[in-house]
Amino acid sequence: MIAEQKGTRATVLEASIGETKSGGEQVVLVFGLEEGPNMGNPITAYRSLSECAAPYTAKDMTTLGWMPGEDVSKVLGAVCRLTIVHEEYDGKVSAKVKWINPVNFSKPAAPDKVSGAMARLAAAAKANAALAPLPPEPPPHTDADLPF
Repeated sequence: MIAEQKGTRATVLEASIGETKSGGEQVVLVFGLEEGPNMGNPITAYRSLSECAAPYTAKDMTTLGWMPGEDVSKVLGAVCRLTIVHEEYDGKVSAKVKWINPVNFSKPAAPDKVSGAMARLAAAAKANAALAPLPPEPPPHTDADLPF
């Protein structure tokens, strides 16, 4: 069984619309794990299209780069980070994709905030440099140091 993992890098290998046992629609995503103890193994995520779950499924799909109106196959090759958990269902424990996150968990800053953030970063770097101890002075040169 695939081990529980948080933030494991994965790539979408397959994407399709499937049917649940009860006849409902779902998005089926097969991921290839790129790191961790299960590197190289596939794991399948089933995302329901029920009225309650569809908004969450749409969010997962847009995280993978899908845009409304596109075929689900547009996410093939998308790279993301998965949280994998163990869940019990019908008396069996299995690995399940709980979260699909972008590779970069933080969202980009708004352009009007970037310059302020860069100024704070530069000020912090200067403050750190001012606090750092100075390197020791080299010993003074003597005539013995000259090669001729």
